[in-house]
Amino acid sequence: MGSARAGRDAGGGPGAGGAGGSAEGGAAGDIGFGGSGGNLGGAGGAAHAGEAGSGGDASGTTPTVDACLDLATAHETQTELLELEGDGVIVGIVRYMDPESFGTSGTTPWLPDTLAVAYDAGTVCIRDAAALTYTISHHNFDDTLTAKDGDRTWTFRQEREDYDFPTVWTVSATEGGSTVLGPVELTLVECRFLGSNEDCSQRYE
Repeated sequence: MGSARAGRDAGGGPGAGGAGGSAEGGAAGDIGFGGSGGNLGGAGGAAHAGEAGSGGDASGTTPTVDACLDLATAHETQTELLELEGDGVIVGIVRYMDPESFGTSGTTPWLPDTLAVAYDAGTVCIRDAAALTYTISHHNFDDTLTAKDGDRTWTFRQEREDYDFPTVWTVSATEGGSTVLGPVELTLVECRFLGSNEDCSQRYE
């Protein structure tokens, strides 16, 4: 998976040691005799190490980009995983070929599976099919993947002037008609096909 990764949950702190027992006072002595000496306090209990914290998962907490991508599995058709980064933003997508479409020469009929974004305000992991839309273009030279996350809409865009030119990727986010992030230009970190783990980065160079 890509080199840039979000931090893991920290383990629990060490437990506090038991408090030492208090010393008991000596009994009052008879007239003419001193009182007996007090008993020594009991030894404090040994400190116990805290239990390690568990890693985040898809339910209850938002996973890292890598953990979100790991939730995806290969479809029956070609399934592609991309991880990209730029300007402090990490993006991961998983897309697969539409089994009911043959596409055209040079055009892959992608369908969306996953969009994950880590940025300064946190991480989003969007895998609900109803929240994802993929729009293909001729030769995939201007594809877009959009994802709804509450009131915010994320847009991942793939552009290419021609086969002799490199692919350009950007990510942006809008909310209430206003842009709240980007567009941020991204650099490809990893491209591989799920199932075979075959590298696919050369197709975008």
